[in-house]
Amino acid sequence: MTENPTGVRVETATVTDRGLNERRPLNEDSMLCDPAHSIFAVADGVGGAEAGEVASKAAIEILQQAFDGHAAGEDAEDLMEIAIQRANDQIYRQSREQPQLSMMATTIVALHVDGLRATVGHVGDSRLYSLTPDGTLRRETEDHSVVEEEVRAGRMTPEQAANHPSRNVISRALGAESSVEVDLRTFDFGSGTTFLLCSDGITRHIADDELAGLLQSVPDLEEACAEMKRLCFERGAEDNLTAVLVRVGGAGEGSHDEEATLIRERPSLDAARAAHAASASPPTLRRPFNDAAAVKHESGAVGTSQNGGATSNVAPAAKRSGGALRAVAVLFLVAAAVAFAFFVGMMFERRGRAKLAGVLPQATPFPAVTPVPAPSVESPEARFAERLRA
Repeated sequence: MTENPTGVRVETATVTDRGLNERRPLNEDSMLCDPAHSIFAVADGVGGAEAGEVASKAAIEILQQAFDGHAAGEDAEDLMEIAIQRANDQIYRQSREQPQLSMMATTIVALHVDGLRATVGHVGDSRLYSLTPDGTLRRETEDHSVVEEEVRAGRMTPEQAANHPSRNVISRALGAESSVEVDLRTFDFGSGTTFLLCSDGITRHIADDELAGLLQSVPDLEEACAEMKRLCFERGAEDNLTAVLVRVGGAGEGSHDEEATLIRERPSLDAARAAHAASASPPTLRRPFNDAAAVKHESGAVGTSQNGGATSNVAPAAKRSGGALRAVAVLFLVAAAVAFAFFVGMMFERRGRAKLAGVLPQATPFPAVTPVPAPSVESPEARFAERLRA
């Protein structure tokens, strides 16, 4: 049993074996169990001969190197994706440069634990399960395989997928192509949760419901690993099998301190509430000035209350009368302001008219026009008569 950097207890156990299949003389699975850096992984190599073993080891080594310098609280999801992508690039280039490794690839499922937060990354059909303290088993990953994709699409039932000839054909792996899509997610979990990382050599022989019963009935992790291996061997062990069990915390761990703190705080809160309820008189709100008047009012109010409870009747009436007086005063001030504004307006209007009359020039009368007599016009007969007289 160890502790991760956040101080939460971590128990681990592992098992790996090549199985009973004579066509698989080598164990091409690789695993990582590093409680000191809280990183765990299982990789299932493919490609035959030594190729699968090379691929799975390369993926595990790169992942371990990436988390050797990882500090608690840093973003584990980004680091995990970078490491898996780097492993994919290295395996792909190596398979192109060395003909004997041309068909190699590997699956991977990785788990990082930071306190009670898990980060998961996976490619292929290696799986991660979580078993809660109440016995609920969850599959935290989705297989990247032909039959599982058909099941998710609704074109195949789980029963058909379990016996399908292509049930071992994966649709995504590290090193198969120059780039790969990694499924990543981060989630919180409860203290006492047990995680199982395993290759398909385990899950092809032990169904999910049987895994749940096994992990519940065998609480010791080492014994649980031995039991999984025994069941696989009883059922043929057709493939390499690998499992990593990780139990984080214990039942109730992580929430005990918080609950105890709340319990310790409750008596003081209850005492404060009881003291407040036992108070005979409500607290008096005082103004920040006229302390003497406030003290006098307070003492008078208490005396009246003791003499018959008249305080509760007189105080509202006083408040209502004071409010009415304030309303009358406000209306008077408003009326005075309106009258003053009207008076000022009239004065300004008169002064404006006077100034306007002084600025305009007085009208100057035009001189009278003296009529000019029109020249007289003599008739020809008058002029002839005047000439005869001359």
